[in-house]
Amino acid sequence: MTRWLWAAAAFVIALAGPLLFRGMDQWLAAHGWFPRTTGAGGFEGVAFAAMFAATLADGRWRRLTGAATAAAVAFIGLWATRYLVGLASVRSGSPTDMEMLHVAHWVLMFTAAGLGGWIARFDPRRGRDWAIQFVLVVVSVGVADGLVGVVGIDQAAIDKVLYYQTVELEVHTPVDDVHQLYGLKPNARLGGEGPWGLRTVTVNTHGARSPEYTSERRPGVERTLVFGGSTLYGAGVGNNDTTPGAMDRMTGPTHEVWNFGVCAFNTTQSAYLAMDKMDALRPDRVIIMITNTGRRAFLGGPEHQAADKSAYFDANPFLYLENFPPPPGQAEAWHALGLERSALYRTYAAWQRASWDPDTTMSDRADRAAVAALERHAHEAGVEVLYVLSPSRGSEVGPQDFDVPTERWLDLNIPGRGGEYQQAHPPPRILSEYAAAILRWMKSRSETPDPAR
Repeated sequence: MTRWLWAAAAFVIALAGPLLFRGMDQWLAAHGWFPRTTGAGGFEGVAFAAMFAATLADGRWRRLTGAATAAAVAFIGLWATRYLVGLASVRSGSPTDMEMLHVAHWVLMFTAAGLGGWIARFDPRRGRDWAIQFVLVVVSVGVADGLVGVVGIDQAAIDKVLYYQTVELEVHTPVDDVHQLYGLKPNARLGGEGPWGLRTVTVNTHGARSPEYTSERRPGVERTLVFGGSTLYGAGVGNNDTTPGAMDRMTGPTHEVWNFGVCAFNTTQSAYLAMDKMDALRPDRVIIMITNTGRRAFLGGPEHQAADKSAYFDANPFLYLENFPPPPGQAEAWHALGLERSALYRTYAAWQRASWDPDTTMSDRADRAAVAALERHAHEAGVEVLYVLSPSRGSEVGPQDFDVPTERWLDLNIPGRGGEYQQAHPPPRILSEYAAAILRWMKSRSETPDPAR
């Protein structure tokens, strides 16, 4: 068969292939032997790459070598594309994304054909062939990296291994802040049955589970803003039964206690939210309840989980390290560079993250940096910052871990007391105990001035 006949056959396969290979594709997917089709190219691309590679070489054995190489590369590319996109479709399924996936598929097939053809013609005795081979490999990797980024394969892979908040989504919303990622939805409302009976969740215009207090300070009224995760937010209970709600009720009309707890918030997110609200509401003090450890959560649920999060990572590259720490023995600087610059490397890091659960070294570093920033910000604003350790943490961290004075640290854990007291989402009576303990501590501090202030 002449070279032109091989080329003609390759293009016929490309055009008629969907009809020829559809049944085999569906059968393989149904039996779990190959990822499901994305709707943008299938095994006709593999056949095209093999036959087109055969046109680039002379001689039977060289053509067979080129065809086999191209088919192997195209097969791996097809499998990886389907697997990493999500086994079914592009992230959004929009016409533009589907068009880009078609383009990516055929660029990969042509690249596979070119690589197979060149290997078939490769002569190890010629230095020029080695140089061209090197350039071809570099160009192929560059093209693949660009296509992975354009189609969004890397982001689809990343989306699968991020940590998501899925509790009471009706009152949460994404935010533009690259440190907080999401928060409570102003003026949102949620009612219905909770674990301990009927409850109502209401969020005021400032994004707090508190009465509609004005941003202006009332004369003679103290103001305390409290920040934390779902324990402080009060997952499953009504506004008045949360710890800040109980504190607000216990202190009476001369003291406002604002509940800025957000489900799944870690210390970093709480600290940055505290800096924002400190400027807007000018409190007497800020309280950070330390509950969750580990990487920051993103907002989950069908509406938000598949949303493009690349803008967060672009604006805050440390999110890459926080979610994909370098494996043992790998240099952090090179790992960070790969995550920031290469879509292929991000895809690899996401695949690796799915198979291991690293420690919290990176997220702990972010927590310490956020607390240090909060301390500086509060000092400039003349606002006291207090820290309360939730019993669910079991005294596993202390003020020395955040480099804050012990006088401004309260550990709510009671040795020997477990059960509901140490639950992440305890019932209202336990949350009320937390509130009473915090208020007693605040009172004792007011009677004994803090020398560090």
